[in-house]
Amino acid sequence: MPTAHDVVVVGAGLAGLRAAQLLRAAGKRVLVLEARERVGGRTLTVPFAGRFIDLGAQWIGPQQRRVCALAQTLGVATEDQYVRGKAQWILGTQRGTMSGLMPALPPMQLLKMLVALTRMELWARKVPRAAPWLAARASEWDKLSVDDHLQQYAGNGLAREMISTSMRVLFAAEPRDISLLHALYYIHVGGGLTEITSTRGGAQHWWFPEGAGSIATRLARDLDVKLEEPVQAIAAGTSQVTITSTRARYLAQRVIVALPPVLTQTLRWDPALPEARSELANATPMGKVIKCFVQYERPFWRDAGWSGEAFSDGVAGLIMDATVPSTSAGTLAVFLLGDQAQRYSGKPEDRRRAVLSALIQQFGPDAGHPQAYQDHDWCTEAYSRGCYSGIFGLGTLSAYGRALREPCGRIHWAGTETATDHEGYMEGALESAERVAQEILRAD
Repeated sequence: MPTAHDVVVVGAGLAGLRAAQLLRAAGKRVLVLEARERVGGRTLTVPFAGRFIDLGAQWIGPQQRRVCALAQTLGVATEDQYVRGKAQWILGTQRGTMSGLMPALPPMQLLKMLVALTRMELWARKVPRAAPWLAARASEWDKLSVDDHLQQYAGNGLAREMISTSMRVLFAAEPRDISLLHALYYIHVGGGLTEITSTRGGAQHWWFPEGAGSIATRLARDLDVKLEEPVQAIAAGTSQVTITSTRARYLAQRVIVALPPVLTQTLRWDPALPEARSELANATPMGKVIKCFVQYERPFWRDAGWSGEAFSDGVAGLIMDATVPSTSAGTLAVFLLGDQAQRYSGKPEDRRRAVLSALIQQFGPDAGHPQAYQDHDWCTEAYSRGCYSGIFGLGTLSAYGRALREPCGRIHWAGTETATDHEGYMEGALESAERVAQEILRAD
């Protein structure tokens, strides 16, 4: 006889675990089923050269109040991101530095960049947080890609390449594949371009010395979590739901699916999901990213006045200083993004050589002699199919967005893609958990 629960949660990422914690605190019998051998989802903390590194989600900012509060409650300490020195960029054969958020560009290119970004910022404020498809120009914006917008307002040259590189960093996707409506929504719910792109005071203000994965590990301690148990099918009746995994069947009053939308395609549904929900999943592929950590005897780039922060349109789309203050070693975190991640996915030796070559180009010959190297290819992850989050392609939000959070009977949806606050971030995952927990408690 299948075990009965009030709620079964599919997915032990931050959204699923936090929803389970909230429902358990309200007196519900909750079971969490996780396909992986670990909790944490798109957070992934591993030991590396005598410390912990985050091969998944890593940074948080002061405006992300939920994750800040939860980390404090769970006793997970934070560390300020290193920002002293100059940031730098390489676009094609040209290179330069950054003063705050402002790149050193020729005056006309800088003006074009500011015009294109200002339009995005102003338009973003007109996108409803809970329903971007209701924006007055939603249909128009959803037919355009971010690249279409840049062609029109930034033209060709450094201005366009600068913004394209920034968008690639924000979404782990190519500008041609990102709906302008999605980008505007992301900017709005993320607190604006300044917040989401800033280090000091912005979304990259702090990181966790114990790793972001420690939040998930501590959340799971008091929960009933079954690992290495992929869910295969969900059958929703009028009074209960049957959840079938590779090991067992479970009965529940309700089920929370805390997975990226694209993964809902891998489950068997009885009855079939509404057409809008299915089409939404089909049209929301994951971003593509490979994250690398490279450790050196010391943070030599600081000697030359570099902060370690850099971005480019090449292999190393984003570089950040990931040095632990209490150690003498120096560490850089490197992101391969979009097409570059796809190019080097499944090729560990080739990408290691490519990453070191990119670091030499950025910081000089000392970058070619690391003490340790480790990376993680999210493109090959069966239970996420990419990172950071789902990318709403052209026409998706305006056509199917209403199905994003709408319960399907006793089936409820969580995950950062469903968030109305900091969508795509850990904060968004926690916001979705609060919403779905309240949704279930109201329904019962």
